Formats: sequence, structure tokens, C-alpha cells
Amino acid sequence: MEESGITKIKEAINDGSWTKLDDVEKLIIPDDLKKELIKLNLLSKFELLCRSTKRMFLEKLVYSKKEQTRLKRINEIIIFLNNK
Repeated sequence: MEESGITKIKEAINDGSWTKLDDVEKLIIPDDLKKELIKLNLLSKFELLCRSTKRMFLEKLVYSKKEQTRLKRINEIIIFLNNK
């Protein structure tokens, strides 16, 4: 591997982006989403989604920079599940 590649990997490890999607890959549902899904009795519906759909939703949450955006995306998941 080139030195520039090694440098990029070290930077990613230091800034956390190297492991940012680890929980998404494991399909771990974040606490805030899980709480809402349980409250609305939608957790089982979410768990029945195919892996790629769950991963898409979870990844969108991870990349939410603002709390307002994260809440909006949780709401989008809820709407999707209610229409399923």
C-alpha cells in the first residue's frame, strides 16, 4: 500500500470514521430509534425488513449531523413502517 493510503487509514482511525458503520453492519438498532419503534409497536416490523433496507435506514441515521435531521429520519422510518 502506498504511504498516502496508510495516512488516510490512520486519519480515519483517529477521527472515528474507520469504525463509524460497525454497528450498522451488525444491524444494531440505536437506542433512540428502538425506543420509538417499541413505543409505536413497530419494532417487529423493522426487524422483518430485509438486511439491505435495515442497513440503509441505520446508515442514514449514523450520517445525520444534526439532531433535527436524525429525528426527521426516525420519523421517515416510522412512516415507511406504517405504510408497509
